[in-house]
Amino acid sequence: MATTVPSFVEDNVTSSSSDYSFLDAFSHPLPIEIVISTIVWLMCFLAVFGNILIFVVILRDKQLWSNIANMYILNLASADLCVGMNSLTMQNIWRYTGNWPFQRAVCTFWTVVDYLACMQGAFAVTLISLDRYFMMTKFLEYRIYNSRKLACGLITGTWTLALLFNPFPVLGNELWPNAGDVGINYSVNCDFGVLRILSYNIAQIVVGFVAPAIILAYLNFKVYANILKRSKVLYSPITRHQKVLQNSPEGRYHAGLYRGRVFFICETPLIVLKFLFVAKGGYLSWLLWNGASYTVWVNSAINPFIYAGTNPRIRRDIIKLLCFWNHRLRRKIRPLH
Repeated sequence: MATTVPSFVEDNVTSSSSDYSFLDAFSHPLPIEIVISTIVWLMCFLAVFGNILIFVVILRDKQLWSNIANMYILNLASADLCVGMNSLTMQNIWRYTGNWPFQRAVCTFWTVVDYLACMQGAFAVTLISLDRYFMMTKFLEYRIYNSRKLACGLITGTWTLALLFNPFPVLGNELWPNAGDVGINYSVNCDFGVLRILSYNIAQIVVGFVAPAIILAYLNFKVYANILKRSKVLYSPITRHQKVLQNSPEGRYHAGLYRGRVFFICETPLIVLKFLFVAKGGYLSWLLWNGASYTVWVNSAINPFIYAGTNPRIRRDIIKLLCFWNHRLRRKIRPLH
């Protein structure tokens, strides 16, 4: 999430000092700063390059593109790409300038895209798990749920919900009671009064984390129970369609589990800090807030590795793209059917 200095109050909104200096929070010895800079920029590079690579691979491979389930992968990759190009890039630049260097217009754009992409990322992981649930439990009926029309509808619906909860409240910041009176100096800080309102933050936590987490836990439990039940029937006949689903090269079962675990690990620290903000009613350390924000964003750099690690066809196409100069290696890569 965009790194601001939130202080939540029930009926009131307090303002941050326009004299605050970010340099105090990010002053490190040179060796430590080199390590930190390397990590955060590597994270940014992997989030951008990795997700662009996923787009190229899926759009170039007719078999991958024809698989409806990969629409959900592209949906998550688009949210992760926004995080890499917007959230990580701007935050990394901000670290070196001390005060916010881009004035209010860029601050608004950065905040809107960041909150939108992070919430949509949570929704996208949920949609991938929902598709995996249908695949593992519906068998022959899976074709009904595996339609491009349904996928487009679900993806459009989640983006619309994320738009309602993020850009509109920020763009209409002055319309919120007390939110427009915070008095932010946009040559120093990037912040909006609406981001400090208790009710808005609780709603955002519930919609952007609690609800997806509950749905993910339920879907994973149902899939696990289904697999456990089927594994006990050792000698039951398996139809050809079921066998194809079980041996699907997309690796959706394992990929969904990995994505769910990464989602919980990456999102939880920031949610815990937000609850602490609510409980304390005051400021927390900049180092804690930035660390939690980067933990959320690193998810976008990890997801491309999950795609490649669990999907043989995506992995093969990535190797062919990255090793375009090595014709001997490309010839050794066996085609997948």
